[in-house]
Amino acid sequence: MSSSQSSPGYYNTLPSTSTTTALSSTVSIMGSQGAVSLLNNIARATLGLDVATTTLSSSFYTIDGGQCAVIFNHIRGILDETVGESTHFLILWLQKPFIFDIRTKPHTFSSVFGTRDL
Repeated sequence: MSSSQSSPGYYNTLPSTSTTTALSSTVSIMGSQGAVSLLNNIARATLGLDVATTTLSSSFYTIDGGQCAVIFNHIRGILDETVGESTHFLILWLQKPFIFDIRTKPHTFSSVFGTRDL
């Protein structure tokens, strides 16, 4: 056989240009699917982290100076103990704090009758 004739053999197994383009488009599709999968996983993780952070921050409440709280529990009702000043933790959807102002406030009374020497 002459070298100018094409014969089936080792050197004729190279892919044609149409096969190469199909392969490269398959690789790019698989690459974009991997990127989409990665972005979906990141979005799910971010959403889960946001929900956890919101739930945790909603579980804390602060009682300032001069205030007191009574806790309402949806199972046991109003709890007997009052809660004093500080930051406290509660169980969401089960407990609800009712905060009251317990400061003493001065009252002035005006009277039409009376003396000024008191």
